Amino acid sequence: MTAELAGRNQRVQRMRRLVRDRDLRRAEHRYVVEGPMLVHQAIRAGLRVEQLLVPVSAAGHEIVEIAEAAGVPCGFVDDRVFDGISSTRAARPARAGVADHEVGIGAWGRSAGRRVGTGGRAGQSGCALPACNEPPAGESTPDAA
Repeated sequence: MTAELAGRNQRVQRMRRLVRDRDLRRAEHRYVVEGPMLVHQAIRAGLRVEQLLVPVSAAGHEIVEIAEAAGVPCGFVDDRVFDGISSTRAARPARAGVADHEVGIGAWGRSAGRRVGTGGRAGQSGCALPACNEPPAGESTPDAA
């Protein structure tokens, strides 16, 4: 389900708090993934993506369709509101709140102990799980050829 959300909407305010407050993210075992590619990887990896926010100008982006198909609640926000949620200068047109996932150290492979993306400071993280880097069924990687 996708809805247009105002800046004072609870979902928007929650995302803003998660982005800005590391202690809140830690206390609630949540993190924020920024950017369509990383959001897609989180969905493909089977992580529990709790919500997706995109600016109105990116309403037609394929990540919205992907998230909706996965049952992720999506919200469109005014571009200026979306920019205000970001902790980065060049906001990417997708931001998702993700529940912490429990993964054994072996699943991280060579990425163990390393955060990908802008992690830590902004609470944003790339996905280093092998499932994040596997091509969708039926596709191959250049190395597989």
